[in-house]
Amino acid sequence: MPYVRLDILALGLASCSSLLATTPVVPSLHLGLATAQGDFRNEMGSKVGMDAALSLTIPMTATLAFRPMLSFQSFPTLDSQYTYNSARYSDRGNEDARWSAWSYGADLLYRPRGPEGSLYFLAGVYLKVWKLQSFGSYATQDSLNATRVYSLDDTSTKDEPAVALGLGYSFNRHLSLEARSVLASYRSLAYNTLGMALVISY
Repeated sequence: MPYVRLDILALGLASCSSLLATTPVVPSLHLGLATAQGDFRNEMGSKVGMDAALSLTIPMTATLAFRPMLSFQSFPTLDSQYTYNSARYSDRGNEDARWSAWSYGADLLYRPRGPEGSLYFLAGVYLKVWKLQSFGSYATQDSLNATRVYSLDDTSTKDEPAVALGLGYSFNRHLSLEARSVLASYRSLAYNTLGMALVISY
């Protein structure tokens, strides 16, 4: 019986070697756009962010692949202005906020029709490192003191887990289009994104 087990093991290793030879590891560049969803949309509105990522697709079986990915996401600056006037004093100011995030994780890709199939589905887990930059200035003036001007320049970060779900379509071995929904949070709020990316593979 040990000989039979060795034969089965050898056959399995040969099959894996054959699969890796026919479907090599594939590095890719992802370039896309993303919109804010959930509570994030309440703050960001309809502004569109930019996505860029590097990935490495590693075949596991004829239909499954493992894809580690490093990505960066940046959204347009939010500009807030305010004015307050009363009998005693007045306030005027502006504050800008800029959101960005690094994501570290991996996807599991499933191609129902194997390596030659065009349609694929993905599910992934990530660590999303949010960064919020706030900067601006405001002035306070009252009847007793001269005008005082204050400036704001603050950066805060927050690490949060995230889950990605999506699908893609490969036009050929070098070019794919991929839609992805990322379910994430920021201080217990739903800071989700929905994006579309062009995937350029080498």
